[in-house]
Amino acid sequence: MKCGIGVDLGLDHGDLVSMRGGKPICSGEQLKGAMFFARSSTLAIEMFTIVDVRQLVVDASQAQSPPILGYKIVANDKATSMCDIDAANAARAILGLEPRATYKVPGVAEAVGPNQDLVIPIGGPLYSRDVRQIDDSGAFFNLACADDALAKRSLDGLYSGTDEKADLAALRMLTATYCHKPFTARGMSFKWKATEQTDSPEARWKGDVTNCFKSARLAHSTAKFDQLPDELLPEGCKAKPCKDWAAWQAAIVAECPKLADCPSQTNDFESFLDESKQEMKFNRKKRASSTAASN
Repeated sequence: MKCGIGVDLGLDHGDLVSMRGGKPICSGEQLKGAMFFARSSTLAIEMFTIVDVRQLVVDASQAQSPPILGYKIVANDKATSMCDIDAANAARAILGLEPRATYKVPGVAEAVGPNQDLVIPIGGPLYSRDVRQIDDSGAFFNLACADDALAKRSLDGLYSGTDEKADLAALRMLTATYCHKPFTARGMSFKWKATEQTDSPEARWKGDVTNCFKSARLAHSTAKFDQLPDELLPEGCKAKPCKDWAAWQAAIVAECPKLADCPSQTNDFESFLDESKQEMKFNRKKRASSTAASN
């Protein structure tokens, strides 16, 4: 590659760079064509290539200066982006990792946008599939698909990089992780605002705790309850099939009884349902702007 061989891929002030001896050598569009190896805890190795570097297409409310760069990464000599679920799972299988969950729901359309094949770099920590922070992972960094929740957290202004508990609360909110796993699907649209809302609440979020759970996001979609994939069923609905959304929500609360509590505390986030528009609105009192995104 033009930046030389035997270099490391890393972050420098939030930018993706190649480094030698801890010093940046190449960055941005210079990384196009760069190849790197990833090794998992199983010691399996897979080679990846950055085949394209381009600016993310964002709406006016998200525009930033300088513009955000996205990177298209493929495995070996293949052409398909690692943001494609099948390509990602093929690479994960080689590395001995579990398949990436899909959480696709009939009736919830997954938007195809101009950034769907791009990743953005995000500093650590790393998170598990059940949206828990992995211990001692702060020295690592993420390559997050631009249309996924981890990247949305940054692009929508919900990521501080300094307040780990609030950053975790934001990710749990975006993924509707009420208890032990996400309960949402790609394509669920929502908004967050910094003004007080009087709409029907979904829940309140603080660190790894969710409380004041009232109305689940998926229950207000056009999804058919009896078509939900197993990943989106509480354990209680697997043991004895739930008959409707109310029973589905009750099964979630049965797994985590404290969800129903409404303690008098300051939360990082509150989420609401705007019944007139049938979309979720989120409120973080510390922020003064609003934006729209999709899980």
